Amino acid sequence: MLDKPLVSIVIPLYNRVDLIGDTISSIINQTYINWEAVVVDDGSNDGSFERVEELAKSDGRIRILKRDKESKGASVCRNIGVTTSRGQYLIFLDSDDILSSDCIEGRIKKTKEYPDCDFWVFSTVSFTHNISDADYFLNLPVDGDPIFRFINMDVPWLTTGPIWKKETLDTLGHWDENALSWQDWEYHFRAVLLGLNYVHFSIVDNYLRRNCNVQTIGDQSMSLEHLQSHLSVIKRLINISNKKGVLSSHFNKILFWITEIALQKGYANIATDSIGMATGGYRTKIKCKINQVCVRFFGLLVFSFPVSDFGIMRRIKYKI
Repeated sequence: MLDKPLVSIVIPLYNRVDLIGDTISSIINQTYINWEAVVVDDGSNDGSFERVEELAKSDGRIRILKRDKESKGASVCRNIGVTTSRGQYLIFLDSDDILSSDCIEGRIKKTKEYPDCDFWVFSTVSFTHNISDADYFLNLPVDGDPIFRFINMDVPWLTTGPIWKKETLDTLGHWDENALSWQDWEYHFRAVLLGLNYVHFSIVDNYLRRNCNVQTIGDQSMSLEHLQSHLSVIKRLINISNKKGVLSSHFNKILFWITEIALQKGYANIATDSIGMATGGYRTKIKCKINQVCVRFFGLLVFSFPVSDFGIMRRIKYKI
C-alpha cells in the first residue's frame, strides 16, 4: 500500500482506565485505515492494561505491550513504542488526548505535498470534558525563529502536533528517559537545533485534555529534583547548539528563570550551577553559602532580564 503507508501511533499508558477508551476510539474512527496503535503500559494498576487488551481483541491494529525495563515513565514507554513500531510514519499520542477523525488522512496528504520534510506539525486545541468545549489553540505557527519560542517556553507545538518520518527518529535519537518533565519540549527543541526540515500548519486535528483536578507537571517542575533535571536537559541542548553554531547565550533567559526559582526556594546549589552555566561555566570563587546578600545580588541579575513573561504560551481563543 505505497499510497497508503502504515502510520504508527505510540501511546504511553499509566492508570487511565476511564480515558484510554476515548483515546483509542478516536483512532479506530479514523477515515484513514492503515494504522497501528502501539500502547505501552507503564505498570498500571487500575485496569488500564486489561481495558486496552480487550480493545485489541476486537481490532488487530491495536497492540498492548508492558514496559520491559526497570526505568519507567512516558519517555521510556515512547522509546519502546518507537522500537517496536512498524510504520513508515509515526505519531505520539498521550493516553487522555484525542485525534480528529480525519487527522491521519490529512497528515498523510501533507506528507505527499511536502515530501522533503523530516516531520510535519499540526495545531492543537485544549478541552476539559468533551472536544465540543475546546476553547484554546496550543499553539499556532507564527513568524520568527522557533528557537526563541522554545527558549521562552512559548511552546510552538505539543506532543501530538508532529507526524514523523520513522527514519528521521534515527537522527533525532530517543526521548530523554532521565528528564522528569519538559520531555516533549526537549525532544522538539532538539529536532529544531539539529536542523531537521519541517513545515508547521495551523490546521487543528488533535485535542489536548486539561485536567484541573490533579497536580500538573508545571507544579512539579519547581521541585529540587525537577530543577536539577531541567539543568541537565539544558546542558544537553547547549552542547548541541554549540556544535550547530547556535549561540549558547540564547539559553541565558531560561537559566536566569531557573536561578530565580531556585533562589526563591532556597536551592543554593541549583542557583549557583545555573548562574555558572549562564556565565560560561565560571563559578564564584567565594566558597560560602548563598546568603541574603548573594540572593539580592543574583536577584538583581535575574530581574535585569525580562523574565516576567517567561513560560507564557501563546493562547488564542478557539471555536469549533
